[in-house]
Amino acid sequence: MILLPITSLYASINALIIIYLAFKVTRIRRGKKIGVGTRGDKGLAVATRAHANNIETSVAVLPLLMLAELNHASPTILQVAGLGFIIGRVLHFWGFFKTEGGYSVGRFLGTLSAWVATILLAVTNLYMLFI
Repeated sequence: MILLPITSLYASINALIIIYLAFKVTRIRRGKKIGVGTRGDKGLAVATRAHANNIETSVAVLPLLMLAELNHASPTILQVAGLGFIIGRVLHFWGFFKTEGGYSVGRFLGTLSAWVATILLAVTNLYMLFI
């Protein structure tokens, strides 16, 4: 049996973040009776983008994390990338909601952390191929 405890931890936490963000979208949709699209509602547009952005970054980071763990990369690298990604996701959606989609330090740091985690894991996986 293959166990991936580090990937399992961060994928599970991220799944809970995705559900939280989806709940925010659903609550706004139901409250304003908007089934599809945003109908120009800024709050709904912000909520849908926060949710979508998390999913967009997750599809790169989490498979790379899993592959690095399967390739026996350093647990420290895996933890740094995973924790940095999760903290960044929280900072991103917090900053996104706080400024209604405008610029914020949280949004900037959240985006940066996703990029750093992606690059760190991609380079780690490439390195593991050639050692």
